[in-house]
Amino acid sequence: MKRRHLILLIIVVIAIVASGVVLSQNLSPYVTFSVAQEKSSSVQVHGVLVGDVQTLSEGQGIMFRLRDDDGTIASVAYQGLKPDTIDQSDGVVVIGKFDGDIFRADKIIVKCPSKYESQPGGDAS
Repeated sequence: MKRRHLILLIIVVIAIVASGVVLSQNLSPYVTFSVAQEKSSSVQVHGVLVGDVQTLSEGQGIMFRLRDDDGTIASVAYQGLKPDTIDQSDGVVVIGKFDGDIFRADKIIVKCPSKYESQPGGDAS
């Protein structure tokens, strides 16, 4: 193997390893609220709405309660506009961290209900 090929191979391997490290640092799995309370960094929590979404006064954002996959319910505050489909969603993902007893979301991802699932007794074709 020529020296040039060896150097090129080493550069490619370093690039692949570096890409893997960066990718793994940016991917964060869903955690529960109990795990999120222990973390000081931003995390993702998946859950379903409990009750109504409240719009805060003077455009200060929204507040709602979310039940995570373990059944824990927490108050979530978000400084932004209310997502249009949040009330009809199958699930909500909030990205942020706890500030005292309130989960401060930096981002909200609304999981839309699937309108393509077959209805009971219906034809799926």
